[in-house]
Amino acid sequence: MRVIILGTGGVGVVVAQELEQHPDITDLAVADVDLSRAKQLVGKTARLKAHRVDATDYGQLKKLLQGFNLVINALPPECNQNVMRASWSNGTHYLDMASGTIQGETIDESLQKQLELEEDWKKSGLIALLHAGITPGITNIVAREGVDRLDRTTHIIIRNFGRIDSHETISLWSPVTALRDKAAEPLVFKNGAFQRVQPFQGEEEYDFPGIGKNSVVYYEHEEVCTLPRFIQGLRDVEYKMGGFDVTKYRILFKEGLLNDRPIKMNGFQVSPLQLLAAMTPPTITPEDLEKKIHDGTIRGSASSRLVEIQGEKDHRKSTLSFQILHPDVCQAFQRVWGANHISYATGISAAAFAKAILKGKIERRGVFPPECLESEARSFIFDGVKQHDIRVEQQSP
Repeated sequence: MRVIILGTGGVGVVVAQELEQHPDITDLAVADVDLSRAKQLVGKTARLKAHRVDATDYGQLKKLLQGFNLVINALPPECNQNVMRASWSNGTHYLDMASGTIQGETIDESLQKQLELEEDWKKSGLIALLHAGITPGITNIVAREGVDRLDRTTHIIIRNFGRIDSHETISLWSPVTALRDKAAEPLVFKNGAFQRVQPFQGEEEYDFPGIGKNSVVYYEHEEVCTLPRFIQGLRDVEYKMGGFDVTKYRILFKEGLLNDRPIKMNGFQVSPLQLLAAMTPPTITPEDLEKKIHDGTIRGSASSRLVEIQGEKDHRKSTLSFQILHPDVCQAFQRVWGANHISYATGISAAAFAKAILKGKIERRGVFPPECLESEARSFIFDGVKQHDIRVEQQSP
């Protein structure tokens, strides 16, 4: 099997190193618009081949992907449409980790463009597995597991908390993407219908096991877009995020500093969000991450993802709760060069989903998210991530 990973950022680095020793892969390649980054990764492994590709150029993509059996898209969501089209035209299975909030388009709008390709992919007998990371990804198959244990499910809520222990501001991904996500009007599914709410609404203090009470708010995320579409009978689906200063960002939002529309200032057109992003430290490089861990600037991290499924079992109300845990930032870097705790959990999970495709564990064809996977495929993926200390633990009632 021939596999290519597009993007050599934090997640692509992890996926590549995890798949390097896979016995079913005869040819493993990475590609990035920055060839030096791809070559740097090749220097860390024995089997990788490096390519340069501009993913905004469909012609380049189509030519590069010829002959590959699986494309793993670890690029920004803006590239999804091009990569999907080039993959399909070459008869290649496809996997990504997010639809993402991009300029002028919500996650749901981006997702719907992908889902519109369903018939083409299905007729071609190809898999386009969307949102196959940790969250979304593992959260989706955990939700499906809970749904399958109940007779009837009405409500799914996902609470995500993450905090890095440092006296400096550490950017684990693009500051522009992070700010856009916070400024987006979150999609929620209430009383059987999708609706938008204002950013930073739905605040609650939630007691995360092993971490303690922390504030979480509604947050724009892929699970809310897909779970109601692919799991029948749901009435409510919510996603809440914590780990950042809710009060600070709520003020920035109210003052217009998270607005991406340019304003005129001293004769220049300036986007407040872009300006704020430019004043934020850039995404940390593997080299800087290693240095800051070793000198104590980064001391660790705390993360928890809770998936709560409410419904009925044997005609009685029932609630199932599952916690997803994984190594902290220091442990992740020790395990995989260049990884932080988020890229580690996302990359290892994506690799497990990819292995399920390579091993023929996924029967369905077409364009779909992880909650559509069969029980055997879900078990295969759970076993795969568990080997890397990504654990799913059911919480006591």
